[in-house]
Amino acid sequence: MKWWWMVSVVILLFMGVAQAEEQVRPSSIGEMVIRAVPPLTAATVTVRAADYVPKHGWAAGASGVRQAVEIMLTNGYEKLARWMKEGGRPAGPSFVVFNEDPQTTPPQNMTCKIGYPVAENAGGKNLVTIERLPATTSAVVRHQGSLDDRAALRDSLGKWIFSRGYAPAGPFMEVYVNGTRAKPVPSDDVAEIRWPVRRMAQPHADGNDPPGSGR
Repeated sequence: MKWWWMVSVVILLFMGVAQAEEQVRPSSIGEMVIRAVPPLTAATVTVRAADYVPKHGWAAGASGVRQAVEIMLTNGYEKLARWMKEGGRPAGPSFVVFNEDPQTTPPQNMTCKIGYPVAENAGGKNLVTIERLPATTSAVVRHQGSLDDRAALRDSLGKWIFSRGYAPAGPFMEVYVNGTRAKPVPSDDVAEIRWPVRRMAQPHADGNDPPGSGR
């Protein structure tokens, strides 16, 4: 039975390594960078949380914010699904522009723009808005993990922006690289956060670091 004991040890060691790798899986993929984001033609819908107030009102604190985000995404993607059913054709992964900061805005005041990249001559204007989003200079980082971890990473990105002599210049966008699912497995939930920025007149003391490095 010695061989069985050795196999058992190997299996246990393998499981331990796999579990350790899962525990140390980073929430960000690569470094924080400043880069040019080209203009984008997109089919979009704008959603207001106030149009979908829950029967018993909003939950308190962070739970209410999460509730508002989920309600907006659910109803926004339902509209986009109808557009696709009528022949709408996305040309890339979906995105969401959060017009207000989810961490500081009451649920009832939250709005967002949800959309897909499309060809210049895309149709379906009776169901969605076809618009051209302008080019930006943005701080960019990719995130892998849960929605709560993403909020913490956005906070870190905001601090990093100021440390590099920049300031936010518009609402941030999340591009869902692996698609959107109702409750994705964190390891499969990959989003690219893009936050438009502008150079500050008076850079911070450590703003001399070259942009493009998150270290």
